[in-house]
Order: sequence, then structure tokens, then C-alpha cells
Amino acid sequence: MSPAAQLLLAAAELAPRPRAQFDPIEVRAFETRTGRVVARVPYLGTPRWSCGLLATGDWNVTVKLGADGMDKELLEGLTDPFRFSLAVSQGSRVWQAGPMVSEDYNDGDNATTLGGGGLKKLLDDKRVLVNPLRPTLAGVTVAAADVAFGPGATNDIGSIIPAANRNLSLHTIFKRVLEIVTSAPGGNLPLVLPADIAGTAERTYPGYDLASVGQRLSELAQVDDGPEFEIAPEFVDPQTKQAIRWRVRIGNPRLGNLGFSYAWDQGKALIGTGFSKDGTWRKTRAFERGNGMNRDLVMGFADTPLTVNPSDILLEDVGSSHTSTSDVAVLNAWAAAAVATGGAELPIMVHRVRVPGDDGEGRKTRSPNLTEVQVGDNGLFNIKRHPRLLDGTYACRIIRIENGQVEQTATLTTQLLGKVTS
Repeated sequence: MSPAAQLLLAAAELAPRPRAQFDPIEVRAFETRTGRVVARVPYLGTPRWSCGLLATGDWNVTVKLGADGMDKELLEGLTDPFRFSLAVSQGSRVWQAGPMVSEDYNDGDNATTLGGGGLKKLLDDKRVLVNPLRPTLAGVTVAAADVAFGPGATNDIGSIIPAANRNLSLHTIFKRVLEIVTSAPGGNLPLVLPADIAGTAERTYPGYDLASVGQRLSELAQVDDGPEFEIAPEFVDPQTKQAIRWRVRIGNPRLGNLGFSYAWDQGKALIGTGFSKDGTWRKTRAFERGNGMNRDLVMGFADTPLTVNPSDILLEDVGSSHTSTSDVAVLNAWAAAAVATGGAELPIMVHRVRVPGDDGEGRKTRSPNLTEVQVGDNGLFNIKRHPRLLDGTYACRIIRIENGQVEQTATLTTQLLGKVTS
């Protein structure tokens, strides 16, 4: 290297690096049905939140009371469960937002703790998938109470299939379910939904099952090549932050940036890494119980033939979470997904990272500000001198993001896709 080049390199190393941007956590209360923000919420400590693929998500906020906290009369009105929601945000990113479900106040404290979940909490616990256009609200056993999808005007049990429910993909069945349940009086929600994708999927949801909307949405994702999803909150206007809505991200079937645009380095924006494996998911053969009993039991089945390798072992599993289903094809798809997951069970890596992507001293690194990252995205994690893991760069897929111990940090739960370098 020439002396001139050495001087340029030395000058570059001595030059101050750009400062990373960091925004504090903010909490807002808003109307669940309309999304209208009604108050800023003063808090103590660090609000807890989580979001993830196929997940309900949750949040927990300790609200400050007293003269410099939230007024009691205002707080009393905003703690009406499910009617009001809380949003935890950082800058323009809303980490989690959804209905307030619980409050816990201990005598003598100067704060009260509110807890809730993402929007799927409402769909899991307080919405039932029954056709809102049925003749009577109590009449759930008639065919008109069913919600059905397929190519024809009716299906084999007499359910009516409207034109809007025909020739759809699983992706758009997911979307259409949300459109149907939010068309009921009082059931509207501020949602942003993706465009339709045509397909040949068939599903029948009899009204008499009285299954929750959240359960049916999760089941769509559980079949082989089912759509991944995240019901992600966002500001309607990131500048004014006066209204919240939910953008429904639906994969076809995958979500996220599946390239490797993001990277974290140990000793900089990567603080630490945990590692785990869970063999309970391993299986080479799966039975999936459906509706019925004894000789009338409807059963799904999938099997992966073992190779000639003498170390291969038969691993069987029985699923029993879909006992209201009578469709053998759907049960087989669930069993196939269970076998596919069990045959390719991925180790879990849990990374602690700095939200602003800085080095701990406020200086920017090559790592992104975490507010730019979505669940489903891939990332590279450069690890050195780890007690358990070999040095190298690990390719991972982010499946969950949650708060860290302080506002500047967060935890990424990831699936290990492979080791890139040594």
C-alpha cells in the first residue's frame, strides 16, 4: 500500500462515524373499531411487546398514576376491555397494537398495569366465524349460516358459495374471511388488505361449529404451503400519529424479505446470541384426527418413507386440534405440513440486538435500525468467540421480535437456515 493510500485509510478510521438515530418508546390509547387515537399514555419502566409470524402477539404497559401521570377519570374511560386498544411505537414503527384485555393494580402502588394483545386477540377470543347474512342471528345450524369457498355455487353439504368466494387461493380465503366478519354490524375494523389472488382452494366452515375467526385463520396457515401471515399495526399518517390501522400481511405462501439485506455483528449491534433445539417437533409419520368417533373417525395421514440409512428412525405423531373437520383432503394437508415441519425442524437462535443499529456508543454500524425490519425477513449474524457456537456468519429467518430489557434493545427469535462462513 502506498504512503498516500495509508494516510487516506488512517484518516477514514479516525473520522467520526455517523450517529445512529434513536426514538423513544411511545404509548397511545385508541378506539379499536375506528383506530382514532384518544390519548398519550405515560408509562414507567419499559413497555413489553411482541410480534411474530402466525402469532397473536401481546403487550404490557405499566401506566403512571398521580399528578404527573394519567388522570384517573381519563384512565377509567380508556380501560374498557376490547373497546379501547393500546399501541406501543418507536418513531414511525408501531411494534404492537390491539385490544386492552386486563388491568392489575396493587394497593399502594403509583402505577397500574394494563395488558392485551394484537388484533388477533380479538379475532381469537371475541369473533365467531358465522355468515353475518344468516336469516336469524341465533340460527347457526342452517346452510345459510355457513361460510364456504370453492368453484361452484354450493358444496357437498349444501353450503351456499357466493360469487365472491369462488376460485380463490388460500391467501385470498384468509382475506375474504376478514372481509366477511368485519361486514357484521359493529364488527368493522380499520384494516388494509392485499389484492386478491385466484386459485382452486376449497374450504367449508359450518356455522354450527361456532369456531373462532382466529382459529380458522391459523388453520389456513397450518396446511402444507399455507399462507404465512402477520396482522401488523401502523399509523395511518406517520407524521401526525392520530390514527392506527392494521395492515394484514398475507404470504403466498411466504412473507418477508427472503434475501439477506440485513446484517448484525457481534460486539457492535449484536449484543448476544442464545441457541436451542426442540426435538418434540420431529416426526416422519403423522395422523391428524378429524370429526367422528370409533369407526366413523375421519383421519388425515402423511408419511415420509425412510431411506436405507440404518440410523433413520420411525417417528409417529397424532394431532388432535382439528376434530371439527370432516374434509379428508384438508386433514391430509395438515398432516403433510406436520411431517414437512418435523422433517426439517430448524434450530432456534435468539439474538439480542440494538434497535438503532449502533455500536452501543451511538455510532452507526452496517446494521439496520430495527424499525426497518419485518418478521419473516432474513438476516446475517456474524458471531465470534461464542461459548457454544463456532465462529462464522449465520443465516437466519426472523420469526418473532420483542422488546429488550431497555428501550434501545430488542430480541429477535430466528430460525437457523445455515452457516455461511467459518
